[in-house]
Amino acid sequence: MDNIIDLLLVDDDQGIHEVVEFIASEAGLNVKYFYSGLEALDYLKNLEPEKFPTAYLIDMRIPGSTEELASSMSIFKFLEEVKADISLFRFFTGSISDHDKMVISETGAQAMLKEREDFDPFIEEIKKAVGK
Repeated sequence: MDNIIDLLLVDDDQGIHEVVEFIASEAGLNVKYFYSGLEALDYLKNLEPEKFPTAYLIDMRIPGSTEELASSMSIFKFLEEVKADISLFRFFTGSISDHDKMVISETGAQAMLKEREDFDPFIEEIKKAVGK
């Protein structure tokens, strides 16, 4: 069987990738990382639905083009459209901006701050979902 992805992470900050990788590896989780939301969206569009990740942690504000900034919402809407399980989908951000409030309002998805105390409970939820 191909590697199962427990968590799909999208963030432009390498430091966040390192922190999440450390926390996830301690928990025995497989993580797929992207620095670009557009690349992550392309990846998901080319996956068979049964291979979709169990959980998603998506930065709400990825710098770059207008399309890149909108990619976090595009990922969420794509997953909704294909009826993927989004019960473990979280947007995350360093601070809640007006843009973030708009994304949360339009999607109804949960958001969390980029702090260790917020990661740990989410990682525990993922571990339960994947049976680890």
